[in-house]
Amino acid sequence: MPTLIAEKTVKLEFEDLARRVSLIGRPAKPPARAAGVHQSGILQYVAQKIGVLKPGESDEEDCAVYPLIWGLGQAWEEWIFSFYPDIDWQPGEVTIDGISGNADGVSLDMDCELDSVPWDPIQTVIEEAKSTYKSTATGDEFVKDPKWWMWRMQGGAYCFLYGAEVVRWHVAHLRGNYRDFGPVYKQYVLRYSPVEIRQVWTMLISHKHLAAAEKGAA
Repeated sequence: MPTLIAEKTVKLEFEDLARRVSLIGRPAKPPARAAGVHQSGILQYVAQKIGVLKPGESDEEDCAVYPLIWGLGQAWEEWIFSFYPDIDWQPGEVTIDGISGNADGVSLDMDCELDSVPWDPIQTVIEEAKSTYKSTATGDEFVKDPKWWMWRMQGGAYCFLYGAEVVRWHVAHLRGNYRDFGPVYKQYVLRYSPVEIRQVWTMLISHKHLAAAEKGAA
């Protein structure tokens, strides 16, 4: 189980808009994926088999099933990363063992004072932007609750692909905590051990052909 480094709710003020750096570089159409299986497809397959998703249920980020939700996620990614010019946005797809993944961003210059927990990043940090209708989570819930399982596994997969151990999620909780009005921006930061990263990758490899076969039969 990965270790929670920090979590915090980020309060954006109107004056923060002045420091945005507009992003350029996303192609007009999604680029073609590499040949082979994408890690998201394998994770969805496994999630259905272990009960994280119901049989036939899709993750809310599945653009083929929920194109508007996916579009909101793309807009959030481009907007929130415009506040972090040191993030290498859309670093490019990586394929290992016939499994591909495309992180939203990577950085070496992450804020070292998240929630007053100092740390020194010594290698690549995976930066992921998520827009979700799920309620806000505590750090403990983010690490343990099954509803965040796919995100945690995706983070481990990206660590393997990009040579990292730390993932920071920039999450727009569109419905906040379901009690107060308005969306909430939270960050969750997890560190994966080399053993945990290898376990995630081994799981992906062991289910790669099963996931591909099921998708081909659909």
